[in-house]
Amino acid sequence: MLLSREDYTSKMLDQLENPLQYRQLSLDPSDEHLNIVQAWRIWGDKWLNFGQISQEIEDWVKGL
Repeated sequence: MLLSREDYTSKMLDQLENPLQYRQLSLDPSDEHLNIVQAWRIWGDKWLNFGQISQEIEDWVKGL
């Protein structure tokens, strides 16, 4: 079944606004998550520089 862009958008908004599917947050957690990801990237660099992990593992930690 194919949907028009408008129907698709409407259905997706219905899902996102459905409190049984998603809970509205009082704060945006994006900055906190970005800080955690950045910290892992910094640790990946340190571990690689000290020879504690391989480049392959550092790439995995960084999500490359």
